[in-house]
Formats: sequence, C-alpha cells, structure tokens
Amino acid sequence: MYIFIMRHGDAVSAVHNDSNRQLSSMGKAQSVQSAKWLSEFISTHDLKINHSLVSPFVRAQQTHACMSEHIDTGNLLSATVFDTEEITPSGNAFVAHRNIDALLLDSPKIESVLLVSHLPLISYLLDELCTIQHSMIFATGEIACVDYDVSASSGKLIKVFTPE
Repeated sequence: MYIFIMRHGDAVSAVHNDSNRQLSSMGKAQSVQSAKWLSEFISTHDLKINHSLVSPFVRAQQTHACMSEHIDTGNLLSATVFDTEEITPSGNAFVAHRNIDALLLDSPKIESVLLVSHLPLISYLLDELCTIQHSMIFATGEIACVDYDVSASSGKLIKVFTPE
C-alpha cells in the first residue's frame, strides 16, 4: 500500500490567522501539476487513492480540492478533515503515525492514502513512517511516495515529485 505525503501548494503571505491563509495562483498551479503526476503514478501502478487525510487549514483544503479535480476520485472511500492539531504544522508525527496505522488496520480495503498537510509535521511524519531520518524539507506542492507495510508499521520512501 502507498501513502502519499504532500505539502500544500504555495500560499499568500501571512495573515492574522495562519490557518486562514489561501493558496496563491502559483500554489493552485503547483497543486494541478502534482495532481497530474499523482494521477499518472496511480494509473501506472493500477492503484486507487481511496482515502484522504487533510489538514483543516484553508491552504491544505484548497490544495486537496485542486487535486480532486484532476484525480479520479470515483473510488474514493472517504476523506477525513481533522479539526484537531493532529495534522497541522504543530501536529505530533508519532500520534499521526499511530492514527494512520489504526485507520489502515480498521479499513483493510484502503489501497492508498493521500495526506495533505504542512511543514514541519510532514517532514517528521516521513521519518516516523520510514523509521529512518530523511530530514526532507518539502517544497510547496511536493509529494513523497511511501511504500508502506501496515503490519510492520513501517515504510520506504520510493519516489518524490516536485512541481516546477
């Protein structure tokens, strides 16, 4: 099974409340590029993205919406929008990893998951899922593809896509 960890697209400069920052036009373009790459990847590997985990922050929600327009979501089982700090910038990677494992164990039909969130959480989460220090600093719109074995609670980074 695959877990696709994505950083939201480029966002406008800081506003009073960071959670309300919107995607910039560049962020929307990055999201479309990433969606096209992901669509090709899942098609080539005969996969379905049948679950999404999305931060409640506006820029992550908008990124996911852009992605959904360019990826066949006909087989999407469900999408989860967290209203907690779990997958926001200050989220806890260990807790997120355990919750992802619980989700996958409870829903064995899930073939792959798209997680859209923020730095620094996604960098820590990648290390947590792979049990190795990649210390990857994601560019906006970038996707890391993890080949994940839920029974071992561990995965391997196999591919990275960075939009232009």
